Amino acid sequence: MFDPSREDVRRFFCETWRKHGERLLGSAGSPHEAAHALMECLGDVVWRAQRDGAPPDATAYLDCAARRAGVRGQLGKGA
Repeated sequence: MFDPSREDVRRFFCETWRKHGERLLGSAGSPHEAAHALMECLGDVVWRAQRDGAPPDATAYLDCAARRAGVRGQLGKGA
């Protein structure tokens, strides 16, 4: 079973925020709301990884973030 450390999850979240946070801020309205949207996506991806015994799926995470930001599929492009 995949069991990410706190540091693994933190690194995954922070790298995504660094790459795509500005796009999310535009649609979320505030940094707080954007961070919550990403954390909900991260929680879903980590839960699925643990359930499936696999590493987190970065593409699924970016797709979730894109849906929440309303940019459908644009966050993962060129990443």
